[in-house]
Amino acid sequence: MARILPEHDPNWESKWRQARERYDELMRKPPPFTQEESDELVATMKRMEEMQNRRFRTTADYRDHHFARAQEALDRVGVSFELPELPDHATLEEIDSWLNRAWRAIDVTMTENF
Repeated sequence: MARILPEHDPNWESKWRQARERYDELMRKPPPFTQEESDELVATMKRMEEMQNRRFRTTADYRDHHFARAQEALDRVGVSFELPELPDHATLEEIDSWLNRAWRAIDVTMTENF
């Protein structure tokens, strides 16, 4: 049985769009950013990421989405790294641990090749 994510927000998309609109507004401002604008930009980016992850109702949904993205990136850069078949009841910490390993493998490969 899959774990239900308490942070799931069925209205995530409209909240993400609002954050994206603010991000776009900030990015249209001519440089340099004030400290306040820079802080708001970072906070807005974090909000967008948070809303992206709140679209997932279960850890299985989260795992499937992020593992697919990681596997695409691994394949694109030619890294041989096998993501495990975690059960639907895996925790976010278990999933994120494997995702971090995959992204590190990509970083190491890219650093060695350039």
